[in-house]
Order: sequence, then structure tokens, then C-alpha cells
Amino acid sequence: MATEEGLIWDNLKDLQPGDFVALRQGAECWGVDRIPKVELPDSHGSQNWMTVPSDEQAVKVAKFLGMLTADGHISRTNYVIGLTKNDDGVRAEFKGLLLELFGLTAREIEDARNGVKGVTIGSKYLMQWLDGVGFTKDHVPDFVLGGSRAACLAYLSGLYLDGWVTKQGPAISQKRHSLLLDVQLIWD
Repeated sequence: MATEEGLIWDNLKDLQPGDFVALRQGAECWGVDRIPKVELPDSHGSQNWMTVPSDEQAVKVAKFLGMLTADGHISRTNYVIGLTKNDDGVRAEFKGLLLELFGLTAREIEDARNGVKGVTIGSKYLMQWLDGVGFTKDHVPDFVLGGSRAACLAYLSGLYLDGWVTKQGPAISQKRHSLLLDVQLIWD
């Protein structure tokens, strides 16, 4: 147990609420899937309302957020969220997750200049929800890090759209050092 004097050994029966416990890395201690509750404003005008995913959908939400981190883009000025990928299966999965989790129908796009394909959705509510659950491309969301093994692996599965396999195992390239530190926490 962690005290002001340092780490001490204590019996499990003696732990109290608020005590801090030190665990070794790789201890295979996983949390419970709980998506943060986000209060969204009422729908008005031409805005499309969305459904809010339940805790039971946390693993799929984690996959969606991993994909968004890897190859997604967010434009805050016009509330556009999307994914750029020339792989038909990846785009179809992303569209399917948008529909299943949020009830939103995305559209396919193709850049006439270079033929790059993607999926986009304009949704102020989804943008507000992403902010509310703490999504950023700089870190693995806290609710994923504190979630189940399945949620962590689903996030990594989405994130590894930017990855590849080497003789030593999976590899990933990211410009965000803070994100890589979070990924290392999951792998350890």
C-alpha cells in the first residue's frame, strides 16, 4: 500500500476506501467498462440528434475511438468528423460503428485530386460527446485505460490502422509521444 512514508505491505482485509495500492506492471488487472455520462443539449433546428452509447457498447466505442485516433479527422469549425482510408472494409466498419453506436449515417467521400477515399459525418452532438468523454488524439481516453482488457484491445485494434507487424511483433508510428506512453501502459 502507498503511504506518505512510502510503500508498505498490508493485508487485503485492512484496506480502507481511499487507500492507494501499488501493482506491478503486467499484473493483468483490468477495470470495468464505464463510458462517462455526457449531458447533451436538446435538439433544435436542423441538427441531427444522436443516440448515446451504453456501457455495454464500451468495447465497440473503444474501437471507434482508436480508429478515429489513427486515421480520423475532426473539424471543429463545421463539426465534421471523419476517417480517411482507401480500404473499403475499414471505411465500412467505421460507418457501421457510427450507425450502431450513435444512430448517425455517414457519407462516403473521394478527393478528386488524388482519389483518396473517406467517410464523414457532420454532427455537433457527436463533437460534444467526444469532448465529454475526454477524446483527444494525444492520449488513450481514461475510460479506456481504466476499462476491461477487451476495451483496451479494441482501442489498440483501431489505433493499429497506423501500425504494421515486424519480426519482433506489432509496431506503430505516432507523432504524439503522450499517446505512445499510454499505449505502452496497456502493453505493460
